[in-house]
Amino acid sequence: VAALMIVAAGALFLSFALPPLSKLIALFLLSAGFYGGGLITYAVKPSLRPAGAAFAGTGLALLPLCAIATHSTLEISGPATWLGFSAIGTVAVGYATLALKSRVLAWVAVLILVSTAMAGAATMQRGVLYYMLILLVLSIVLMLLASRSERIRASIFFQALLGTAQLLPAFVFVLAAILAEILTSRDLFWIFALLTAQLLLSVRLLANLRLLRTYAARAAFMGVLVSGCNYLGMTATSTWLVLAYAFGLQAVAALRWATGYRQRLGLALKHLQIERAVLWSAGIASVAFAYFAAEGIEAFMLSCIAVPIFMALAVTGLLRGAKLEIGAIAVLPLVTLVDLQIYSWRPLPAFVLALLGLSLAHRRNRSLLREITGHVRWVLALVGAGGLGAALQELATGGDGSANGPASLIAVLLVMFILWVANLASRSLLERGLAQAHRLGRV
Repeated sequence: VAALMIVAAGALFLSFALPPLSKLIALFLLSAGFYGGGLITYAVKPSLRPAGAAFAGTGLALLPLCAIATHSTLEISGPATWLGFSAIGTVAVGYATLALKSRVLAWVAVLILVSTAMAGAATMQRGVLYYMLILLVLSIVLMLLASRSERIRASIFFQALLGTAQLLPAFVFVLAAILAEILTSRDLFWIFALLTAQLLLSVRLLANLRLLRTYAARAAFMGVLVSGCNYLGMTATSTWLVLAYAFGLQAVAALRWATGYRQRLGLALKHLQIERAVLWSAGIASVAFAYFAAEGIEAFMLSCIAVPIFMALAVTGLLRGAKLEIGAIAVLPLVTLVDLQIYSWRPLPAFVLALLGLSLAHRRNRSLLREITGHVRWVLALVGAGGLGAALQELATGGDGSANGPASLIAVLLVMFILWVANLASRSLLERGLAQAHRLGRV
């Protein structure tokens, strides 16, 4: 009751016939005195803790009066005053919650946090989406503080905040989807960037739904890449290529840190294999879309530089004896055949790198996987030989592609003959099955 009377007295004090600036300074000092004195009393005198909590609460209750006095005394706009004092109130109530361990103040702090976000949106003269984004920024800041302090993580204030913070990404995503037609690429970039940061922090701080939040954070990061490429004015080919590298790097990371990734998220080995298969498939599909959107020199850059670098990501998996990377490095050269209609030699670098990678896998593996890599390498060698024959024909005729078909067939037959001779030379004459292999080669 006494605290309420003090607050009422503060309201009456504003109407006294005193200089406005003097009243404002006095009210600030009164609020700070009650707040600081209450916290000190609570910490120093255990027997006076109820009184200390009441004093601190009185100081917090005087903050709205300070805001009113500031707006009426100084030439500051209403939204700016609201934003400034909401931010001060968020910090003051949050610290008081930690010091006093008050559940009531914890929920009051959440409400003031909402008020701060609304004030920020009002100051920027934006709508509800920006209100949600500002609220998302505030939750990210508080989560960063919580990730560095065990005391904050154990506080009632943080537990109250988590209940709201867990729902924010879904609300922001739904609002962004509704307003997608009027949002620019820059707006989408910041929306997805904030969602990524908030979801990653929630994965670290929260024990439930970690796998779902991890996938949501990765999807939001892909949104960051797409909107960022669009904002920078990059072509469709470049955007698809950026997505392909992002998928490939995720697949490499999932293999490199598989043990820790599975332990942290509780994943089975089969689940991880499916995830890596999806990532490589998405990366290869992105490369194919990049080819379909390529124009002019972009196709040359894809075939001779971008795709070989992307294939090098799969080679890292071959060095670890992974099976999925064998499929990825075998399919990628076939994708480059899209560029075969213009210049027959362009797919050749990808075929050379694929043959080298498969030869490496063939030497490092045993039993069935060794046989599979051998057969895949044989098929790619024949397809690459067809491209080589067409390229040599173009070189000999100055670009006339009328005889590319026969030239490709001759090259394929020649490579088959070389492989047949090499196979016979590497095997013993008494080896089982040699006669059948010899007859097949003659055919």
